Parts: sequence; structure tokens; C-alpha cells
Amino acid sequence: MAPDDQRPLASLLESGGAVIGCLTGWVVVVGIFIGAVAIGTICIGGTAAMLAAAFLAP
Repeated sequence: MAPDDQRPLASLLESGGAVIGCLTGWVVVVGIFIGAVAIGTICIGGTAAMLAAAFLAP
């Protein structure tokens, strides 16, 4: 009886671990992507501001 009782729990833990690992991986990837977009936006905005200041400076 014991192995039959433990197998579903083990498979549940394995599938749960796989799901958690997958979600964690996606969160990391999305976080890096959002961070890169934010840094790129700030850099582009800063460059545009510098160019605008250079062009608009009297």
C-alpha cells in the first residue's frame, strides 16, 4: 500500500517542481527583457535629450 500511496505524491512533486522551475525561468527571462527595454529607453531618451539640447541651444 505504501508505494501506491507515495507514487502520486512523488509525481505531483515532480510535476510541481517542473512547473515552478518553468515559471521561475520565464520570470527571469521577462525580467531581463523588461530591464533591457527600460535601460534602452533611458539611453535613447538621454541621447535624444542631449541631441535636442545641442540643436536647441542658442
